[in-house]
Amino acid sequence: MKRLICVAAMLALAGCAKTETSNAHRPAPPATTAKATTTAPAENTYPMTATILSRDPAKNMLNLENKEVPGKMMAMKMEYEVRDAKVGSLPPDGTAVLVTMHEQNGKYWITNVRVPPKQ
Repeated sequence: MKRLICVAAMLALAGCAKTETSNAHRPAPPATTAKATTTAPAENTYPMTATILSRDPAKNMLNLENKEVPGKMMAMKMEYEVRDAKVGSLPPDGTAVLVTMHEQNGKYWITNVRVPPKQ
């Protein structure tokens, strides 16, 4: 009986004792740092003179032969996504146009496709 009381007392003490847990299995808390600010790269716009060569209505793209954009792009033929109009509503192939070329993070697209005023 004495032995039973000792075992019961040890179990009671063990249950009441403050248990210490190891942090070895837990990941370290993140270090406190200033908030990182992520901003999208700036969007640049350039006026561009070009001639419409062809169009792809399914992709809403124009294939243009553009003149040089000083400091940005040499004269070349290139396809551009049109973002503010449907290519079917734009002037016919072979028409000289003025456009706004947009560039952001190495991607190009155009808006504001229009026929230049006659002089």
